[in-house]
Amino acid sequence: PRRIYVRAGPPAEVVEAIPAAPGPAYVWVRGYYKWDADARAYVWMPGHWVVPPQGYREWVPGHWADRDGGWVWIEGHWH
Repeated sequence: PRRIYVRAGPPAEVVEAIPAAPGPAYVWVRGYYKWDADARAYVWMPGHWVVPPQGYREWVPGHWADRDGGWVWIEGHWH
């Protein structure tokens, strides 16, 4: 995947109210700020419930990391 590099850091994370899980097999994947290159702005992507792929049960969230005077997106992954 292409590395996303942004000069300005993301806004403070949105505090989401987590709704009840639709079932016992679901895991909450919290929301995050996505960089919209066309708008040249961060856009909030709300969290959601998902059933993990077989063999996984924990979501490690993606995050923005401060690198060399800018910010890069580190993808989330299943663990």
